[in-house]
Parts: sequence; structure tokens; C-alpha cells
Amino acid sequence: MKTLVIHPQDTTTSFLSQSYLDMSHTVVTDPKVSKSKLKELIKSHDKIIMMGHGTPDGLIATDRFIIDSKYIYLLKDKICVCVWCHADEFFHKYKLKGYATGMVVSEVDEAQDYGVPCTYEDIFESNHLLAKSLKTALYTDDVRTSLLDLYDGDSHVIFFNKGNL
Repeated sequence: MKTLVIHPQDTTTSFLSQSYLDMSHTVVTDPKVSKSKLKELIKSHDKIIMMGHGTPDGLIATDRFIIDSKYIYLLKDKICVCVWCHADEFFHKYKLKGYATGMVVSEVDEAQDYGVPCTYEDIFESNHLLAKSLKTALYTDDVRTSLLDLYDGDSHVIFFNKGNL
């Protein structure tokens, strides 16, 4: 199975790269990748892993959506894994196959916005554990169950995130 990872470069989500390092995947990190190049890559892969910052409308790369409704016709027949805030809404709206996360707190500001008490250390621990858990879960038949089993800890951030995985 040929896997494409779309993970726009962003210092606040760079921890997620640990989930696909050392894997033989095509990886797109350039936030300015052309639409035609991205469409060509999606067409030639079976599984599409998309991660970073996003909204219910898609995956964000710097100042634009890198994945949005314009790509649905290509993604419909692929196995998709969407790891960004509110990806589940995008995923369900377009009836994609695979797995998507809900709101995942990965920064202190996000935690404050959602009333999740935490320290920078809690965020760091949660992010590290999430990436480590994804590294295994992404390559199982049941990503959600595997992720919930692996991503386990004793902080408000992890508890909040687990409720949205």
C-alpha cells in the first residue's frame, strides 16, 4: 500500500513528524506545494495521512487550506487518516473512509480556550505521547482503538484529547 503523508511545515505541529519518520512514505511538508502536484500525489497513493492544524473545512498550510472540499473527489476512494482539530467534521461531511480526530489540544493557548488546566510540560508530554502512539496506531486496521489504547496518561490534556480521538 502506497502511503502519502501531507503535513505542512509548522513548528507547533512538528512533533507529529515522529509518527511517520523512518517509514517509506511520500511526505509533503511544503506549505506552498502546488494544487496540481498535490492532486497528482493523491491519485498515485492508496492511503493518505493528513496532519497539522485545521478546521471543519480542511487542513491548513500557513495562510491557506492545503486540503479542502476541492480534493474530495480524489479522497473518496482512498483510506484517509485526518489528524487535525475538528477533522472529524470534515471527514463525516464528505463521508471519507478511514479515521479522523476531533479537537486535539496541542498548545497551551488551545487548552486555555477549552478550559483544560495544564502546564507547558503537560502539553509537551501529551504531544510526545500522541506522536509515539500514532506511530503505531496509524499502521493498524483500527486506528482509533489502537490510538485510544496507546495514548494513555494522567493529565487533563490527555483526558480531554482522548475524549476527542
